[in-house]
Amino acid sequence: MREIDNMVMGMVMRTSVACLNTLTVISVIVFGLPWVILVMVPLIIFSMYTASSWLPAARETKRLMSVNRSPIFAHFSESIIGISTIRAFSRQRDFFDQSCFKMDNFWIAAWNRFMTNGWIEIRLTGVGVLMTGLVTWFVILDAERISPAIAALLLTYVMDFGSAMSRVVSNASTLEVELNAVQRGVEYFDLPQESPDVIEENTPPQSWPENGKIEVQNLYLKYKGSDTMVLKGLTFTIEARTRVGIVGRTGAGKSSLTAALFRLVEPEPGGVVRIDGLATGGLGLRDLRRRLALVPQDPLLFRGPLRANVDPFAKFTDEEVWDALRRVKLDSTIQSLPEGLASDVREGGGNFSVGERQLLCMARAVLSRSAILIMDEATANVDPISDQIIQDTVREYFNDRTVLCIAHRLETIAYYDKVLVLEAGTVAEYDAPLTLLDTPGSAFAALADSGGRGAARRLRALAAEAAAEAAGRQRAEGRQPTGGSGGSSSGGGSNSGGE
Repeated sequence: MREIDNMVMGMVMRTSVACLNTLTVISVIVFGLPWVILVMVPLIIFSMYTASSWLPAARETKRLMSVNRSPIFAHFSESIIGISTIRAFSRQRDFFDQSCFKMDNFWIAAWNRFMTNGWIEIRLTGVGVLMTGLVTWFVILDAERISPAIAALLLTYVMDFGSAMSRVVSNASTLEVELNAVQRGVEYFDLPQESPDVIEENTPPQSWPENGKIEVQNLYLKYKGSDTMVLKGLTFTIEARTRVGIVGRTGAGKSSLTAALFRLVEPEPGGVVRIDGLATGGLGLRDLRRRLALVPQDPLLFRGPLRANVDPFAKFTDEEVWDALRRVKLDSTIQSLPEGLASDVREGGGNFSVGERQLLCMARAVLSRSAILIMDEATANVDPISDQIIQDTVREYFNDRTVLCIAHRLETIAYYDKVLVLEAGTVAEYDAPLTLLDTPGSAFAALADSGGRGAARRLRALAAEAAAEAAGRQRAEGRQPTGGSGGSSSGGGSNSGGE
């Protein structure tokens, strides 16, 4: 839009002025020597033909310059963010060579553009010189009829003929290239829009969701530009305040389920997701997404004060922010920084380790106080200490919340109430971890066995320990212990076994 406002409108004005200037030059020359138009018309036709031959090359070289300019800045930005890693592995020379390669590609395109511009300039200058010579010759031949004042006027204007034609061709071609920005803008305007942030007639209560019960019925999902369904009729129920691990092999639909819950991709018509009885498909996106807490696999931090990364909307006091940092064991680390909460976060959180960045995202989730927490392989890339802190936070702080955890390491969900196993976009199994591990032919047991017998035994021991603890808590509360690890033996509405 900036290019449209600044470049395109300015180029329209310059092209209009150049056209008017050229018409003025031609009019004055024709007024003084009417029959010179017989020579001028062929020269103008030649100029237009030359310009039409030059324009495709000019357009392509401009495109190549734009295409090769962006990787230079992207590579520079990535190098700055990862400078510590680059130096740690002594790969400075490799990144320097990559930068030089990208610069070479850009300057090759720039040089070709310079040469094509020189090509057209030589020809249009030649047309101007030829026109000046012809008019001068005609003035000399007709010196008796043409007064000295008219002759001087003609010679003055004809010397500007070549440059005037050059300006018209150059500005017109540049305008055509810059109009690509208008075309791109029109394409963006025509893109399908997301749902509104807020739908006034369907605004959820301020306390929603209170319990965190999630009901998914007949959920189908496919990504834009693809006809393949990645979720195929999912149906299951997650009871309030239940911790559910979501597992499955690559491509099973785990992250797609997260995208459907947050409506990053709109599900197919007919599928319904209800949270505490309220269908999320009719809510505004802001109303939905701000009520759910997410800890992604790749921790996302913004450049700016650390406090703004933990509390982006400035809704909480400093004491509440410190309490959230204390829960994820980061308070001492932040206190050791010279500026504390006001400390600057580099682009992408480059001045924090991966584990610290993930814990900051966890603190952000703690501060949101949402009844539902979704973790998308949040511990896949962190160190064991950060992994343990995250798991402890989930156990202690989110023990009365609904937690959905897409698991990379099965041990992290051994103490969860339920495990949802996805296969090719369908629900293969949904039950307590210990129940699934003890079921012959279980898909979850097969996933555990794929990590080796030792890992499978550790997983079963953890699941059995968690089940015993859950049963003890239920007896202490005067409730009848349920099977597995404290959850019901089957998820209500589950389509166990897939479709």
